Amino acid sequence: MNEYSVGLCESTCRSKFNSSHGDGNNGILNIVDLSQLALERSKTALEAVETMGELAEKYGYHDAGESMLVVDSNSSWIFHVLPDDSGAGAIWVAQRVMGSEMATVANAFIIQDVVFPLDGSTLFLGSSNLKPIAEKHGWYDSSDPSFNFAYIYSWGELGPKYNTGRRMWHSFMLLSPTQTFSSTYDQFLPHRTKQGQPLIPAPYPTTISVRPNSIAAQDLFTVMRSFYNNTKYDLTNGLASGPFGNPFRAHLGKGAMAFPSGRWERPIATWKTQVSYIVTPCNGFVWFAPHAAHTASYLPFHVTLPITSSVEGPVSIDMVNRSTAFWSNRWMFHLSQLNFNRAYIDINAKRDIIERNSFALVEKYQHTVQSHPVTVTQVMNANANVVIAQWNALCDSIIVKYGEGNCNGCQAGVPRHLGYPAWWLKDVGFSNPMPTGEVVKEAVGKKKNVEKVVKKAGDKHVEQKKNVEKAVDTRLNVLITGATGRTGTELYKQLNLLASSSFQIRGLVRNVSKARERLGCDKCDESEGIYVADVTKIKTLGPAFNTANVVVIITGSYPNQLPNGSFVYPKGGTPREVDYLGTNNQVITAVQSTTVTRIVLVSSMGTTDPSSFLNLLGNGYGLSYKLNAEVYLMQQTMEYVMASSSSSSSSSQFDYTIVKPSGLLSAVPGSGGGGGGTNASYLIGHSDRLRCLECMNISRSDLALFLEHVVLNLDLFKNARFDLSSNPGVIVSDRDWNTLSTQAGDVAYPQP
Repeated sequence: MNEYSVGLCESTCRSKFNSSHGDGNNGILNIVDLSQLALERSKTALEAVETMGELAEKYGYHDAGESMLVVDSNSSWIFHVLPDDSGAGAIWVAQRVMGSEMATVANAFIIQDVVFPLDGSTLFLGSSNLKPIAEKHGWYDSSDPSFNFAYIYSWGELGPKYNTGRRMWHSFMLLSPTQTFSSTYDQFLPHRTKQGQPLIPAPYPTTISVRPNSIAAQDLFTVMRSFYNNTKYDLTNGLASGPFGNPFRAHLGKGAMAFPSGRWERPIATWKTQVSYIVTPCNGFVWFAPHAAHTASYLPFHVTLPITSSVEGPVSIDMVNRSTAFWSNRWMFHLSQLNFNRAYIDINAKRDIIERNSFALVEKYQHTVQSHPVTVTQVMNANANVVIAQWNALCDSIIVKYGEGNCNGCQAGVPRHLGYPAWWLKDVGFSNPMPTGEVVKEAVGKKKNVEKVVKKAGDKHVEQKKNVEKAVDTRLNVLITGATGRTGTELYKQLNLLASSSFQIRGLVRNVSKARERLGCDKCDESEGIYVADVTKIKTLGPAFNTANVVVIITGSYPNQLPNGSFVYPKGGTPREVDYLGTNNQVITAVQSTTVTRIVLVSSMGTTDPSSFLNLLGNGYGLSYKLNAEVYLMQQTMEYVMASSSSSSSSSQFDYTIVKPSGLLSAVPGSGGGGGGTNASYLIGHSDRLRCLECMNISRSDLALFLEHVVLNLDLFKNARFDLSSNPGVIVSDRDWNTLSTQAGDVAYPQP
């Protein structure tokens, strides 16, 4: 929210044109850009909508389908935007929410029947290409009596069925309890049973009516804390919630692969939340709660006043700092799992008191923001610090009270040793601690069924492996991912000069045009060893990794610098998505390929200092995510080795080399890729320490030359993780690779 109380919130949606499918490639604005520009330039919600729409059309929109709820103290709008089919523009529509109405956007477009003209005389605004593009692609006929935006431009819910609809249903239920909506439906989008038939409406309207003045900020807190409480979908019920009614459902792991149609309910309140916030434009306050809303306390801040409390951080998911709201709330979330159904009663009781006090402060000081800004700033920041301290104290109370399955200090009549509820003991087979008779038969039967499934999967894997082995080239096959990056291009060209009957090179790229420009390929397809994929989408990686022996991972995120000098990562290209999850995807694919024996990961120095400028650049925490990717690779290597050693039929190996270069300089002029380095001496270190404290740079050509030697000499640098830099003041004519390899494996080198 800006100083004029124009507030925004964003929700990613599935759209028929999407940047992940190559749409909008010539556009320069994403949803973050649009929201920032709107808040910089607008004094009303209408101006914000018009600003986002006009700029997206003029400069092109390059992002996923997105929705914005846009509000000010007098009006509310729903804004939807997606790339157009020209690659250089945008499609957008906006609908005003009138009177006592409410709307919920939960990762899906919801605007349906659009009324023309789009000139402000109706409740709708939008781009002039709405109808022409729809007609061009056969999605709309001018004879249709209505123009349904969601039907025409949406692919529906983001994720499995009910991911969006059920969240909409419960928000409607909580905020307008007198109305009745079904929690189930055939299809989320409007649809036709036959061509030419009228549209069957969507199960939920764009907006619903509510009683005038019936919704307060506290009611929105309740919505944000919904895990379908007190409904038949309540995540605190059933065997999946455990004996103590825990709504937490972790990310699905490998075990879920046996259940392709399985799903957990997708609640509104979830541990995946980074932050939730409520904007109240009537008084300019934002209510802010990092981490999961249901185990957090909302903190009020006025949008025009500075935040000086410890809530501002710095915050890292890798370093505990309980003086921050994020870590206080995260700590509470995890402690609540000791005995959720009891701990949550304690949380709500304490939180009610805390938030009532916060509302009382807002009520008292909201009219003195302009006249006494220093006082209000001090009051709100002191309140935040007090709330964090109280929340930490409650955390301590909960672990004392419920630790080790007990109930210390519970009310009279509640035993100290709580134990487990009878229904749960029955469901987990507590009555048969030593299975005999029929219990044994049942267990054996279940085991045989599992073994059949495993054997079937295993037979398929063996067959796939045999097919792979038949197709494997006898030459060493090296895959470079991120091959069109600056370092990737250097390494690709250097190795390509060495390709021979015993050695071949392939590259993984995201963009064929860039590959043609930088790598010198002609067709730039698989026949030339060029594979197009996106490391953030694991399903695209398989063909490139198939039959590869060595994988060099040089993919990485890269922020854009804005005119004001700040940095921002593109949507879908953050360090978490590329450096961490993208690297993990590559490691997983390499392990599954059965042919990869070595992964060479190019990471970065500086990972021991999470507060460094580079780590905090663009709020991306890039070095922290690189460090986590390193750990994941090492863990997977260890698991692979242990699994192989326990199998008499396996003789394969899987090793890693993690190279952490210092500041990267441009490639050597004239090397042309393949020129191969500067002859500067290499420096090996650990934990961000080098023998030469001033030697904190290495040219990309020297780095590529080092990686080349690692690839071609797999007996060196095996399972080593080390810092790499160079000393241009010491020129060498012949490098001692054995000594460098020894230093790389010596984690105590050099001494501080």
